[in-house]
Amino acid sequence: MLCYDHLLTFDDEIKYMWQRKKAFPFYLFLIFRYITPIVSLINLISEHDPNWIGAACNNWIWLPVAIGPIVSLATGIILILRVHAIYSQATWILCVTLPIYITQLIVMGWAIPAAVPANLPPGFIGCIPVPKLDTGLRLASIYIAALAFDATIFALTFGRAIYSRLTGSSIPLKTLIIRDGTLYFAVIFVVNLTNVLLLTLAPLDLSAINAPFASMITAILVARLMLHLRAAADTQKVSYGARPPQARVTSTLPEDIYTFNRDSVQAAGGGGAGSSDLLGRMGASGFAVPLLDTIFEERSSDQNTQEGSREEV
Repeated sequence: MLCYDHLLTFDDEIKYMWQRKKAFPFYLFLIFRYITPIVSLINLISEHDPNWIGAACNNWIWLPVAIGPIVSLATGIILILRVHAIYSQATWILCVTLPIYITQLIVMGWAIPAAVPANLPPGFIGCIPVPKLDTGLRLASIYIAALAFDATIFALTFGRAIYSRLTGSSIPLKTLIIRDGTLYFAVIFVVNLTNVLLLTLAPLDLSAINAPFASMITAILVARLMLHLRAAADTQKVSYGARPPQARVTSTLPEDIYTFNRDSVQAAGGGGAGSSDLLGRMGASGFAVPLLDTIFEERSSDQNTQEGSREEV
């Protein structure tokens, strides 16, 4: 799944990440984009290699559990920056999300040592993590903490869409949900909820069965979120174009959710260079762009969208 999605989006990665000025979000992108498939490949080998037993498995067993926190470390910052952007850079968003994010990382670090190799029946092979006996929900707390953070991100994003609709936005609620990224966060929330239920209710040898999928789908969705934001920023730059100030053009992206100017749109496409504040230097302005309404359609429609955006009123 990871390799297939990587092939599908590799052209966009080259265009929107490698060919742009490198900022903090770019290096976060590299972490969950490339560490996740590498660790997943090694895990796949460890689950099928008959020699991966005894001391080899004991020394390795922490990594399948740690991949979740590694992905969360990078993707969590991306999700916070996105929510901060759709609330027009409100400081209270950081006050709400950062403590939950930091707590999540602390809980994950505390819970990782609670994994041990599973005692498999004769004839079965594989280095598979299960919770230690008498540790209760310690291992499950990895995904309980992730679930708390994801629930916060999902609630804030969905709440923003509802608020915009109730305060007179002319954009349909469905479009608002897509543009704010609510669908991304909803999927991540459901996946981590599934992990919590399995780790608390399922038999020990099946409790961690969904953990690899959770790490992979999170990395895929957040990577696509970043690529779609860069594509949306490019589309807006086309809509402005190199025209005199008095020339007005039709934009393909309605702007009654966020407040934009030409500088912010250019910064969004280029990683936020030139901003004076810390978040600006981190490239946070790149997240203050509405997603394309057609992000789930074929890429072949992108060119037509850009051509239509050049038409003058």
